[in-house]
Amino acid sequence: MVAGGIGLFQNHTKWRGQSIQFDGTDDYIDCGDILNSLALPLTIAVRVTPFTAAGVNTGIFATDSAATGNIVGFQIARSTPGLAYWAYGDNTGTGSANIRAGTGSTVLVQYRPYSAAFVVRGQTDSDIYLDGRPETVTYAGSCGAMVHNSAVCTIGRRAYPVTYWNGTIDYVYVYTRALTAVEVAQLAAEPYAMFLAPAARRRFAR
Repeated sequence: MVAGGIGLFQNHTKWRGQSIQFDGTDDYIDCGDILNSLALPLTIAVRVTPFTAAGVNTGIFATDSAATGNIVGFQIARSTPGLAYWAYGDNTGTGSANIRAGTGSTVLVQYRPYSAAFVVRGQTDSDIYLDGRPETVTYAGSCGAMVHNSAVCTIGRRAYPVTYWNGTIDYVYVYTRALTAVEVAQLAAEPYAMFLAPAARRRFAR
């Protein structure tokens, strides 16, 4: 799931076939403090299925827990209006000056699976893709650098404000570079191609 493995399941987190199910209350995966070196540019790619309708903010992934009460590290979520959302913080506060965020334009509806990719190159230079198709991104906040802390990386939980995913997550991929549109489309079409033998993998690169 992250860094080639899976962390510690917390509370009622459980397998559901090939996916992992979260209850939206307190379920998450503790992956340890493993992503403190993550910087821009980056790409986070996930496949998720929400079990709730829009109207509830639900966290998907965070590089750092908000142990300090500040906005810290990088995180993705489905926003309260139901839109794909990324944000990072400078670990100095919780206001608009302490965060940089981007929000997509399509509502993620209940019980529909989505392959989502968040490609962030700079403060106002990013792409959000749903099922390989680009979204219109709206930006907010004005902080500069992303800062990490010593708290754990989590799947199924957003760092600040703390919210939990209600639904399933199939995978979380973390890239230390900005994927191209072609790579994102390939990943959405065949998310496990990277694990194939090189000869088989070439079929998906054409």
